[in-house]
Amino acid sequence: MGCCYSLSAPNISLRLTENDKIMVRTGDTISGIIEFFNSDPTELACNSLKAEFVGYCIVFLTNDESFGTTIKPCKLPFFSISLFPNSTDEQQQQQQLTFPPGKNSWPFSFSLPEFLPPSATQLKSYSQFIEYSIDFEIMCPRLCRRNTEKTFVIPAQNSLRTVADRQVQDQKENQSVVSLRGYLENNVVVTGTTFTIHFEIDNPNGSTINEISTYLVQNRQFANSPKEQFIISEQKIKDPQRLQKNQVKDKIDFIVSTTLPATCSYHPPSWLPAQHIDIDYYVLIQLHMNRSIEDIVLELPVIVSAVTEPTIDIPPSYESIFSTAQGISTTTSSSSSSSSSSSSSSSSSSSSSLNGTEE
Repeated sequence: MGCCYSLSAPNISLRLTENDKIMVRTGDTISGIIEFFNSDPTELACNSLKAEFVGYCIVFLTNDESFGTTIKPCKLPFFSISLFPNSTDEQQQQQQLTFPPGKNSWPFSFSLPEFLPPSATQLKSYSQFIEYSIDFEIMCPRLCRRNTEKTFVIPAQNSLRTVADRQVQDQKENQSVVSLRGYLENNVVVTGTTFTIHFEIDNPNGSTINEISTYLVQNRQFANSPKEQFIISEQKIKDPQRLQKNQVKDKIDFIVSTTLPATCSYHPPSWLPAQHIDIDYYVLIQLHMNRSIEDIVLELPVIVSAVTEPTIDIPPSYESIFSTAQGISTTTSSSSSSSSSSSSSSSSSSSSSLNGTEE
């Protein structure tokens, strides 16, 4: 943020109201205080003050130069909100701002829209990623001193869920008449929980099976960058006795990290129509056969969500309703006879640690 004259300052700090969360969620209200400590004995004059919550996609561009190939990061903003909405740059420029010696602070509060994509960490060198941050800058007169700025990275998770879960399955057979069927009872997996991959092997000729591998794979594509694939986690079964039967029914459990980005497809309004932010997942099941026999590969699409299903109370049975109704009827009858024998009666009733990461 800012220009080449900006200087990242250690005397700027961020304190969030809820600082015990691993990450914020879309739909949350984020509040806190930005503090600047003026260590000079005199007032600090500046032209304007700026603080924003910004979402960036960071992609890497490759350029072929005469001296070789260069790779440069490119930050593509897709969302921003001012933390000081009551003051504009024009209003600030009309009157110069001054900060006295010591601590100066600015409280802020805003709601994070539910439709925003989640943060997505960089998984390898030069891979695209998503980052949210609070950017704060004090812009001073250019001839006097450098601007003062600081960036605080704020991890965010998408909490919007708009799809219903369902069973998904895939089945294939190779030339050796070995059949593999894989399925998920529920294609929506929730971060911080475990999901189960079921598989069935039909091997009537007793062909040699070396192992079975399962992978949770993430696809991500931001703007015009090429689609990237990452193996998030993997599980393997290498037990020959377990796999060498004519028929095998088994399962493998996967643990989904709490910080895994949720599935999303988002088009920033400021981007071109063909540019999107897409993150999706699938489970890959591979049956490794011996030597020249063809392997079998299955793909099962899954949706990663950070939201669990709301709890639905089980309806009461007819017997419980009937017995309750009988009890109410008996109580009402005795109450009526008691009130008729008395001229007056009375009744009474009683009644997650998030800290801004400095960049």
